[in-house]
Amino acid sequence: MRALKEKYSFYRKLFFKSFVKDRRIYIFPTKIGLYYCGGIFICFLLAMTYGNSLAYTVSFLFFSFLICVCFSTNFSLKDIDVDFSDEQVLICGYQDSGKLILANHAKENRYSLEFDIKDLQVESLELLEADSLKKVEFRPRLWQRKVLKIDRIKVYTDFPFSLFRAWFYVRLANRIYVLNEPVKDDQFDLIEKESLKGKYKQGGDQFSHLREYQGDNLSSRLDWKRYSYNEKLYIKEFSKNLAPKKDLQLDLLSGNIEEKLQKLTYQIIEMTKVDQDFSVSFGRRTLGPGKGEEFKKRCLIEIARYRGDV
Repeated sequence: MRALKEKYSFYRKLFFKSFVKDRRIYIFPTKIGLYYCGGIFICFLLAMTYGNSLAYTVSFLFFSFLICVCFSTNFSLKDIDVDFSDEQVLICGYQDSGKLILANHAKENRYSLEFDIKDLQVESLELLEADSLKKVEFRPRLWQRKVLKIDRIKVYTDFPFSLFRAWFYVRLANRIYVLNEPVKDDQFDLIEKESLKGKYKQGGDQFSHLREYQGDNLSSRLDWKRYSYNEKLYIKEFSKNLAPKKDLQLDLLSGNIEEKLQKLTYQIIEMTKVDQDFSVSFGRRTLGPGKGEEFKKRCLIEIARYRGDV
């Protein structure tokens, strides 16, 4: 059975590479459209059989309407571009939706756009305004830790009247990293967590250095004097406020491998919230030390890729 699936996948990819062109618009009647075409054909046969001028007129009007709808449906996908943002990490129950970027380069609005992406469930878009960008949310069809390789997106519409469906494919080389829901570890202890949230008692603490303000909730330690010189915000750091680096180790956590990774995900998120330096150890491999959103993303991507020490 596995061999048959691999063979099917190979021939499917070969077909798409050989015959399906990137961003070329294809069109075909829907089920309703086929019934409509059948009705026109019957009406035309009656006109031919009985020589009825009214039947000829009705057939011509219905056929003209069909051609107009066909052109309109095909036109509805013109000048639309679609892409992902950078590598995205989706975490069940925490950051559970990603963004698909749509661009309409035309001077007219586009309506009723839908998307088909393997392993992803994407919201439909009722209106894409002229000459605009819009982000559409997507979620995994199945929440399971894995790396999704996005190599093709299908964009389609049956606007107007649902008589025809037009579609095109966009080839990509993106990856979506999916993680299970983080699990709180009761034994996890953040070093001086309260002080790191900004509840400092400077008192006799010894001044250490200044660092650039990064959106921290530490307004009480802003250096306004320095701001008056160069209009840049700086935070005062004191010696007792500099928490030591924390080493997060996968092997020290309890549970099976998936439970360990869920707990590690929670720890990484919490350490990033309090802007503390930390490193992450996956057996023989270690990331960091580091901190901030970029380092958090690196660690979470490594969790999605993790397959044990190999």
